[in-house]
Amino acid sequence: MLTLKQSPPITIVATPEIAACRAANAIICTINMNDNAGRPTKIGFATGNTMIPLYKELVGGYKRGHVSFKNVVGVNLDEYTVDKNHPDSYHTYMQQHLYSHVDINPENIYLPNGGGSDISLACKEYETILEEVGELDVQLLGIGVDGHIGFNEPPADKNSTVHIEKLDESTVAVNSPPSKYAITMGIANILNSKTIILIATGEAKADILCKLLETEADNPLIPASYIKSHPHTTVICDWGAVSKVSLVRDEVNKIVKRGAVNAISEVFTAEKRITITSPHPDDDVIGVGGAMSRYSGDCKMSVIYQTTGRNAVSESSLRHHDAFVKSIFKKPQISEKLIMMGIRRAEATIAAQLCGVDDVNFMEMPFYRRKRREKKPPHVEDNDVVAMEKIIEEKNPDILIINGDVDPNHTHVHCKTAIMRALKRINKDIIDLHTAPTGIDMTKTADMESLEIVEEFENDNAVDITTTNTTDTNTTNTTNTTNTTNTKIIVYEYCSAWGEFSLSDVDVIIPLTVEQLQIKEQAILAHESQNPPTAHNGIPTPFHELAYNNARDALLLLQKMGFEYPDQIAGIELLRKLDY
Repeated sequence: MLTLKQSPPITIVATPEIAACRAANAIICTINMNDNAGRPTKIGFATGNTMIPLYKELVGGYKRGHVSFKNVVGVNLDEYTVDKNHPDSYHTYMQQHLYSHVDINPENIYLPNGGGSDISLACKEYETILEEVGELDVQLLGIGVDGHIGFNEPPADKNSTVHIEKLDESTVAVNSPPSKYAITMGIANILNSKTIILIATGEAKADILCKLLETEADNPLIPASYIKSHPHTTVICDWGAVSKVSLVRDEVNKIVKRGAVNAISEVFTAEKRITITSPHPDDDVIGVGGAMSRYSGDCKMSVIYQTTGRNAVSESSLRHHDAFVKSIFKKPQISEKLIMMGIRRAEATIAAQLCGVDDVNFMEMPFYRRKRREKKPPHVEDNDVVAMEKIIEEKNPDILIINGDVDPNHTHVHCKTAIMRALKRINKDIIDLHTAPTGIDMTKTADMESLEIVEEFENDNAVDITTTNTTDTNTTNTTNTTNTTNTKIIVYEYCSAWGEFSLSDVDVIIPLTVEQLQIKEQAILAHESQNPPTAHNGIPTPFHELAYNNARDALLLLQKMGFEYPDQIAGIELLRKLDY
């Protein structure tokens, strides 16, 4: 994706279908989180050609079991002054494209009555309905070629409520409506929403998008400009809709100037030592599994898993492995937490091997253990930093690739904080890095028996560091006291399942072939205990699909911008350089 960092922020993707998918995912997340909290979800629905792909995605999500509309309250922006059974009414539109395909309660569906004999009364009645429904969770919007939202034609009043509107000639020419009049929510009604999502797709919207971005907020001549003053507005556009916007061209020029397309030659060169850190056991392959597959044969590559992630093992996966593990080791007293940790370690090892990486290292950072024991938000302490110092010193990388997104529990943030603090201490020579911190046992191997070490680490000064190098099954991990740590390690960050970089902000663009993208998917799927993910925060897309889609969609957007790639390239991964 490409992001314009302004108010409101604008997310640019390659096609209308991708724009629809992103908007649908946001809506599904909102519904699922409200369902989990026992709250209804109140959505203001829009109509028109722009919304058809979105409703197709929502229907697909419902049919796949990712979302239910039982607790959704739907209120529509507008309706023509025609009978609701008219084939071109928005009552008919909503039934055709959404309502008849999902499990929404008919009593929770509200549209203006455009077919009544008293339109003024219909406006008052709909205003009363909106007042009773209250603040909307999400208001969906398209944008007209003249800048209208709903049917608030220019000039529009910011304080307007439900009213009758005569359609502008440009609107009539584009839409060929069954009536030249419509009942519409006013600007004040639209702004009474927690979140506004405006979708604009197609070259026909390019001119009005230019005007919207260039004008100040609250310009009556461009009604859509009123959403610029709303605190939680997102604009999602495809390339066609923004191709004429000068700000977008500036962002494309940034990609060229940063040299990200050609930067891989500086990172993944032969014999370089590259270490990838992974907060959870699957973040590495979700984020850079393709790069691991592509370059592991050329570089000396290793992975550090900073936490066990054992709390995210699904019940079904635990039941599947419990009896097997206890029968193999003939120890019925083995605790569930050891089994869960063993599951995650085994999955991570297999996934890394699929990508060609044999040097895998497992940690249990102290903050992660404190989080479970104290049942309160964790924070990074000195023992977390010391643990990262030791493992970084041991691996002695030329390049360190770390995770840079924010997961729901902020584990990624704490892992990154510990790494950056460790790097600063290394560069300043604050401590003797050749002295192992208290409590670290560097002689344990990754078989099931050694997992019992975690039972012993009940004080905050201990951390388990276990290395498995499958190229030599007899190798144990020992401190290399003759190793000299690089004084300036080059650091890049990647995103896994919880974020994306804007293409104009990255420093390395890694092209992936079809085969490399398939290996990435297989590696993610090797984490069987995470399929489906147990802590997905409402995200309806499985991680392997999310990673594949992000890689493919980013490549497609680059191609729309004019960057050329060979036919065998199927996706890309992104890295951003960090200074410290």
